Amino acid sequence: MIRPLEFKDITFIRSHEGQMLGQSMSEKAIEEATLLRKDARYFIFEERESKGYIGLHVDETQIDIATLYVPEPFRQQRVATQLLEYGIAYAQELHLKRITLEVSEHNIPAQRLYQNFGFLKKAVRKNYYPDQSDAWLMIKELS
Repeated sequence: MIRPLEFKDITFIRSHEGQMLGQSMSEKAIEEATLLRKDARYFIFEERESKGYIGLHVDETQIDIATLYVPEPFRQQRVATQLLEYGIAYAQELHLKRITLEVSEHNIPAQRLYQNFGFLKKAVRKNYYPDQSDAWLMIKELS
């Protein structure tokens, strides 16, 4: 089941170091970035336990996928696929024109997932990540 993020989910999000939202952020900072930010829509995938989440930033014409995270034990179970499908459907319900995201040049599985959903590499953002690796800017136009 995919549902809107609630305050009780912040512990799950914070428990994953190295993610955009993780142990380096306080629970209050995560709450401000997810639940209190006006343009943010975060959703969690849950089946008996939390298995991943997607964070969307929404404006008048598009959605930016700010984060899509599935912990290692739950990968290869279609969790990321279902979260991405949900994000795309959400954008379509809002009649938005496009979805954008950044993905690490080293994250081949994520690149394949996005390409399978019709996202196209449009640009490279040099030294985008803390480790100085580049990010691919990918865009999916919606009809």
